[in-house]
Order: sequence, then C-alpha cells, then structure tokens
Amino acid sequence: MKSYSDLDQKGKKILYVEDEALIAILESKQLKSKNYVVHHVSSGEDAVASIMDDHSNFDLVLMDIDLGEGMDGTKAAEEILRIKDIPILFYSSHTEPEVVNKTESISGYGYLVKNSGIFVLDAAIKMALKLFQTKQERNQAEISMKRAFHELSVHQEELSAQNIELRRVHSELEISKSRYFDLYDLAPLGYLTVGELGQILETNLTAATLLGLTRPELLKMNLTDFVLPADQDIFYLHRKNLFESRIPQSFSLYLIKKDSEKIKATLSTCLSLDESGRTAYRVIISL
Repeated sequence: MKSYSDLDQKGKKILYVEDEALIAILESKQLKSKNYVVHHVSSGEDAVASIMDDHSNFDLVLMDIDLGEGMDGTKAAEEILRIKDIPILFYSSHTEPEVVNKTESISGYGYLVKNSGIFVLDAAIKMALKLFQTKQERNQAEISMKRAFHELSVHQEELSAQNIELRRVHSELEISKSRYFDLYDLAPLGYLTVGELGQILETNLTAATLLGLTRPELLKMNLTDFVLPADQDIFYLHRKNLFESRIPQSFSLYLIKKDSEKIKATLSTCLSLDESGRTAYRVIISL
C-alpha cells in the first residue's frame, strides 16, 4: 500500500541541474522510479532559461554546484530566485562548511551530499516541498491578515458598519486555523518536534496513537524511550549525523509501543527550532 507521502508527491516536476552526463542519467532514473517528473539540464545558464519559460511549472530545483565552465550552481540559484520563488535543494559532493553555509544563505531548503542514496534524496525532496508549501500558506495568510488590518485603518470611521463583515473574516480565519490543526493531527504520518536532548516537545495525534499513548502522555517523554534497545546505536548515529552535517536523515528501526509491541518504522529527520528558538529537530514517522 502506498503511503500518504508517495501519493502527495506523485508527479512533482523537478528541474535537475547536473553537468556529469552519467550521474544525471542514473539519478534521473532513480527519481523517476519515485514518480517524479524529471527535466535535466547540464548548465546554470540552461537552468535559468528553463525557469524563465512561462510553461515550465517546476515544483523544485535539484542543483549541483560545480557545473563546469560558465555559471556555477550557487549563481544559477540566485538568478532563479530573482525570477521565481521555488524551493532549491543543493545536491553536491562538497562538504566544506563555507560551501554549505553559502547555500544556506541562498536557499533554506536543504543541502544533500551526493551518493546519499535515493531513499535519503527522496526524503529530502519531500521535506523541501512540504516546507515550501507551508511557507506559501503562511505567506498567503500573512498577506490576507495585513490586507484586513489595512482596510481597518483606512475605514476606521465605518467600523460599526463593517463589524458583521469583520466577524465573518475572523470566523473564516478561525476555520482555516482549525482545518490546519485537523490536517496536522489527522495526517496518516506521525509528526514530532524533539529537543536537542531527545525530549518530545510537540506531537500530532497520529504519532501518539502509533506509540499507544495519549498526546499529553507522550509530551516531555524522551524519543529514545521508544527505540528498541538493539536499535539504539542506529538512532544515535543518525541523530549525531543530523546535528553535525545539518543534512536531513532517513533510516529504519524498531519502535516499542506502550504495550511492548514492536513496530518497524522509518524515521525522517531534519533540523528545526523550538518555540523558544532553541535547536530542535522534526521527526516524521511512517510505517
């Protein structure tokens, strides 16, 4: 049975920028096996031209950094973002901090080292697309809210007459907010926000149900409490790699439910911040 993520990402169109022909052929084939539509170009100039095409409709750019002669990947990314707001996931063999930091200042959708494997690449692409979708929804909500406040300031003298309309707008915003939380809670995947020391800070209803607990019971517990002892090393290794490389991780292990039942799960993780601005990480649990 296909997971929610597989269905959600099916048919997403990727602009793949890679100058090495053999690598491009192999990676394109693997991406297509994950139901992505892949358009490959071999230079930064061609990438920019592809984005300028009004009919391109790309959902994400997978960008190498070293592209031979001409425009490199970071420059191409900057030019693309001047044209269109689109998630750019850098995919390179470089691991130098200065290179990674430079890409973070251009696009905040991730940096993945080549040869990480199609499973990790697929997870990174899905995270980037989800992050972009969330950003777009937030921006749209902010635009709507700013528009509402502007109208209030301009027509302050008509406040009484507009009171019914304002209540309607407020009600719609509350409904939208409620729908967002419903989607988060009822999503078929478990979502967690975990503190740097492993404490669970946020959870959706699905994650709590998967682990056999209520959401209040799950909060403030440690994620490692649910990892099978034999798989603890796997968990700690990927958590260490996540914090050191700042690259999203994806791995499989066994979790232990409250009733001691073991379940095979795939965990996809990426760095984030908690409500106080402290370092944390997001965890997606899928079976």
